[in-house]
Amino acid sequence: MNLNMKKPNRNYSFLRIVLIFSFTLAIIPIAEAAKANPKGRKIIDKYLEVQDVDSELAFIRMNTYIPSGSDSINKKQRFLAITKKNKTGTNSFMIRMVRPKNVEGVTFLANSNTDDTVNHYIYLPEIGNVTRIRSASKSGAFLGSDFTYEDLQREIPSNFKYERLSDQVVHGAECFTVRALPASDSVESYYSHRDLFIEKKTYNLYKIDFYKAGGKLVKILETYEYGSSKVKGETVRPLDAVMTNKEKNTVTVFTVVESRLNLELEKELFTPEKIKQWTADEVRQLIFDVGFTFTVEPIP
Repeated sequence: MNLNMKKPNRNYSFLRIVLIFSFTLAIIPIAEAAKANPKGRKIIDKYLEVQDVDSELAFIRMNTYIPSGSDSINKKQRFLAITKKNKTGTNSFMIRMVRPKNVEGVTFLANSNTDDTVNHYIYLPEIGNVTRIRSASKSGAFLGSDFTYEDLQREIPSNFKYERLSDQVVHGAECFTVRALPASDSVESYYSHRDLFIEKKTYNLYKIDFYKAGGKLVKILETYEYGSSKVKGETVRPLDAVMTNKEKNTVTVFTVVESRLNLELEKELFTPEKIKQWTADEVRQLIFDVGFTFTVEPIP
């Protein structure tokens, strides 16, 4: 054997370039596939990004349908929903009842904290006190509706584990399906898990199925008409949010009448002290200042 034989003259630099280029091309489809098939947490983060605004003030009709024999009783209520994103990255949310007269002034307040806990408060004018809503009471119905205090708060991703399930069609649209389960035993929730259906193109929430222990479906939330021309002004909310209570056979509908985004709202507004002192005249002045044009119909 001739040990002095020269090695073949090959351009190894060129080969390295070709191999690197081929490897890069192989990664691109994988990256595109990952983008097309995001995991559960990524879907939730995108949904919250779509919903993100500095603030929103919306006037909402709340109708609750309660079966009574062959007919149904329609319980009509009206409220302001006020949301504000704080400089700390936390969020504040308030519902202030304006109709009928017997619930005017009732106020629900939820302030999230930097540790991802949420403080809930309720103000009842007839009692004259602001009460902290404890964990055991967060499953209580808000003013006899099918929404609990827990249902009213914003999604807090760090409190849940999100599992991607098989995609489904909701209201004729392809939706991601994401299951939300409490991240630990310290996360208190009335539900064992929730299945969220998020439309693929817009990342708008179309539906939530709520389950109790044992896999029992107890409630269904469905949303309709994002960006509806029926809403006066701008909103990130759907026109209608319909909560069906499978246990009680009742239905509550939230309908947005008029809304404004990104208003300058003082942070002091979202305090237990202020919601107690906030007068009906001040509420009407706020409605006037933001230029709402609706007429609050009298409700007995």
